[in-house]
Amino acid sequence: MFRRIAALPLWVKVALGVIALLVSILLSPLMVVVALFVLVIAILALIYKALRRRSLKRWGLIALTSLILIIVFSGITYALFPTSQREQASTPLKSVEEESKQETPTVEDEEEVSGEDAEQLTTEEAAEEEEE
Repeated sequence: MFRRIAALPLWVKVALGVIALLVSILLSPLMVVVALFVLVIAILALIYKALRRRSLKRWGLIALTSLILIIVFSGITYALFPTSQREQASTPLKSVEEESKQETPTVEDEEEVSGEDAEQLTTEEAAEEEEE
């Protein structure tokens, strides 16, 4: 099979590479799972090779590559498919803003004060100014 691909013209190889890249981007959540599975297998193989005192180079490269792919495809997944966690994180901010609006008195709140309360407030303010 690799001989057939190697025999293809360069533009066909590039087209196949672009198609494979686009498909992997669209299927990035699945690619994260596959890369995680490969990472687990590579770590187990590394442990086995280390116990046998064999070369760790090949399985180390496989583990490193799968770790990089997990990071890349996770980023692509979160960029393409927004999660509900972002929506939940933005909800408390809205409630904090609403609470601050409720605590801060507005002009409308001051207008609701009745005439007697307004006179009482002015007499209290005048008394405080005299004390100072």
